[in-house]
Amino acid sequence: MILTPVCPLSLKFRPIVLPIDCELIIKIDEHSRADGTVFVDSINIKRPVKPGEKIVIGKSELKTNLVTNLNGSY
Repeated sequence: MILTPVCPLSLKFRPIVLPIDCELIIKIDEHSRADGTVFVDSINIKRPVKPGEKIVIGKSELKTNLVTNLNGSY
């Protein structure tokens, strides 16, 4: 699993590689004066996160097959 900051304020915020079996918990402090927003890569979801709420990210039990063009130049 790769955690990649979007629009970091500094170059010291780099992507982090995490073990695939870990759970990443992101929580908005209950005393925060602002909501957070979750954007999910490649899915059209924009969900507000209220102060005190948390988001848990982990490996799914679902699997998918990926198709690639073996003749492609990429």
